[in-house]
Amino acid sequence: MPFDDRTFYHQAYSMLKHSCVTVISAHCDMKSVVEGVYVDSFDGSCLSPVDKIKEVRIRLSHSKPDVIVCDNPIAIIAAVGKKTKRVIVYDITERYPANHNLVGMVGLKRRMKKMLLTSINICAAFLSDRFIFGEYYKSFPFKVFFWKKKIKLPYFPYLEYIKQYPLKSFKNGIDLLYSGVFNEDRGGYNVLNVVSLLAKLQPESTINLKLIVSFETEIDKQYYQQFLNNVPSNVYVEQVGYLPFKDYCLMIGDCHFLLDLRNLRNTYSLPIKLFYYLACGRPIVFSDLKAIRKEIDEIDFGYLVDPDDIESICRFIIDCVNQPDLYLKYAQNARRAAEEKYNWKMLENKFVEFVLQ
Repeated sequence: MPFDDRTFYHQAYSMLKHSCVTVISAHCDMKSVVEGVYVDSFDGSCLSPVDKIKEVRIRLSHSKPDVIVCDNPIAIIAAVGKKTKRVIVYDITERYPANHNLVGMVGLKRRMKKMLLTSINICAAFLSDRFIFGEYYKSFPFKVFFWKKKIKLPYFPYLEYIKQYPLKSFKNGIDLLYSGVFNEDRGGYNVLNVVSLLAKLQPESTINLKLIVSFETEIDKQYYQQFLNNVPSNVYVEQVGYLPFKDYCLMIGDCHFLLDLRNLRNTYSLPIKLFYYLACGRPIVFSDLKAIRKEIDEIDFGYLVDPDDIESICRFIIDCVNQPDLYLKYAQNARRAAEEKYNWKMLENKFVEFVLQ
């Protein structure tokens, strides 16, 4: 997207201090200068990969960049110039092909498409000059290109984006927040299960659930609606749809606990929002993923859990409610971790030097 949190609000802003920056995206038609960054975007939703490559090359011929940071194989293939030598940096933050690249495909057709896209990704990696890895486990299998320059650049946020809310008591209820795609795999179902059990265990408390979510399937919408139809009397649900990045950053901290209970099949993927949640200065309740353990040395700002152990999750929340000092310790540790270890200011110079060297 033109206003992607990593590409636009972090990388482009950092580069803008040292050079002119153009963001090219295939998500919508737009030509504008936004906060000093030139956005030259087109709607590629109905275009074939070949046509997308042509559109990107047209825009590259206009901007004539010396360095191109790409976040997908199609962009890399488009960036390879026949006459002009450019430095191509592959910023790898997702596995490719991802599940959304294979939607609607099953059996042999799915396997063949996956093999094709994997081959394209390997080709793109070969054509790249440098690699940026968003996390440790995303560096495989690209480490085979041992001669190429590479760095790890995690998903830490500018702390200035995150609104700080004062810590509040639990006298008006227990406030929980979940954000992202709502489905079973991403943990949306588990969050609703936590709310239902917590309402039973704490009948004297109001359970306030804020959802900043999008739905990808009718099945997920129906599951959510069924929950609303049977919601306990002491539960209040506020659902907010997709929010622009800055609005999202302003809203997420207004709660007591931040939850992400995705399936453990995702154990090798590092959730980007973890670091945004830490910056809010609130205890976090996350699935116990290997990717989190690999990135963070000490978990002293919340609870890493088996996402299916709903009772244990509720007990942790209740312990924090009943022990204000424990809750305060987790909250303070979360913000301290963001300020001292997990913020973009600590990565910014490293990123700029790597791209411009």
